[in-house]
Amino acid sequence: MFALHVPLYNLFITLEQLGRGAPGQCLNQWSDCVAAAANVQLSLTGYALFLILTVTVCVLFQEQFVVRVRKRLVARFITPPAAAHAGKTAVKTSGS
Repeated sequence: MFALHVPLYNLFITLEQLGRGAPGQCLNQWSDCVAAAANVQLSLTGYALFLILTVTVCVLFQEQFVVRVRKRLVARFITPPAAAHAGKTAVKTSGS
């Protein structure tokens, strides 16, 4: 989550400013669109929306990407305990 929240925050702020500024001018007059976006005051409602979206994106990223990569790494580099001990069938005897 910590690696994703800064890029998502920068993207969200930019989109909020462009969307609340003068989005109709963005197609024709880019400089006017940017000037209008620079004057937009960020809203607390927008920040709450950002937090909800960030948690959602981070959970989906964790479930869809991190879990898959972890499973592949574990399968490749860590042998299960049962398989590791299956080759060692020496029986210890006591008293000899």
